[in-house]
Parts: sequence; C-alpha cells; structure tokens
Amino acid sequence: MGLVVRSASTADLDAVWGLFEASCALQTPEDPGPDWHLGVYPTREGLAARSAAGELYVGEKDGLVRAAMVLGAGEDEGYASAPWTIVARPEDVRVLHLLVVDPSARGQGLGRQMVGEACRIARDGGGRVIHLDALEGNDAAERLYLACGFVRACVMAVHYDDIGDARTTLLERDLAGEGGAEAGD
Repeated sequence: MGLVVRSASTADLDAVWGLFEASCALQTPEDPGPDWHLGVYPTREGLAARSAAGELYVGEKDGLVRAAMVLGAGEDEGYASAPWTIVARPEDVRVLHLLVVDPSARGQGLGRQMVGEACRIARDGGGRVIHLDALEGNDAAERLYLACGFVRACVMAVHYDDIGDARTTLLERDLAGEGGAEAGD
C-alpha cells in the first residue's frame, strides 16, 4: 500500500513526536542534518498548535505514521528579505517546514511523496508558490527538494530559535499552472 497523506489529528501527535525523536537521535556534530533541538524546535506544543491550525500533515503507510510535515499559509517572517525569483503576494505563499521521515523507512521515496502532496495541497488551497529552507550542509534535504522541482533562490543567514543565525539555502517552487502528477509531483 502506498503512502496516504492526511491532516494530522491530536491522536497522531505522539507518533509525530516519535518521528522527530528518532530523526534527532541520528544527528551528529559531523552531520547535523536539519539540526533540530527537541523541546526548542520542534516542540510538542508547537506541533499541537500547527495541528489545531490544520497545518500539520502525516504520511501513513501500512497503518503507521511514517512521515510528517508542516505546511503553513503566508510568508515566513524569517524569509522577508529573501530575493525570491517568483513574485507572489504573501497570502499566495505556502511554506513547508519540519519535513521528517521515519529513519527506518528512508530510501522508500516517502520524502518525495510528502513533498508532492505538499505541492498538491498548497495548489488546491490557492497557493501560488512554496518556499522552504535547508540548512547549508543538509545536502540530502536540498537534493530531495531539487529533485521535486524546487529551485534555489539564494543562500542567506536565517535566524532560528534553537540554533541562532545560520547559513541557509532558500528554495522555491512555482505552482502556477501546475495540474498534478504530470507537473512533477
């Protein structure tokens, strides 16, 4: 059975938190990946708030939550000074954050499927562009996003609550005119 992406419910929060725990356990100083700090970013409370706002999504496979992501409406304030190449009003922007895949399920294309669904959800909800970031050095994430049709907008310092200012690659994908799987999802 394939991955089923749906809005998260409060019943999913423990499973989602478990994905972040498992992913963070694999971070090392040599390869921090997304460099998340549980309890600072992400937090259980923050994930619960995103769920209540309808912005937290889970990917289920074989009855288990195997992936999660946040897809928010409106521009991220940390990206305000970015030189985006796709011109869009803030209300037409969707921002993808906190994409996590169960480490035991990596290599199965779940990240790509989650990103494809994020694009579909954003487009169906009136979004024109998706913005996201990948910390400089998080090469696996950047490769995934590029393979999913995103393009680099710039590299700039972005402030994060847990790690402070960090060099970050900002990526964007134009959703205007896309129509689904044939458009690269």
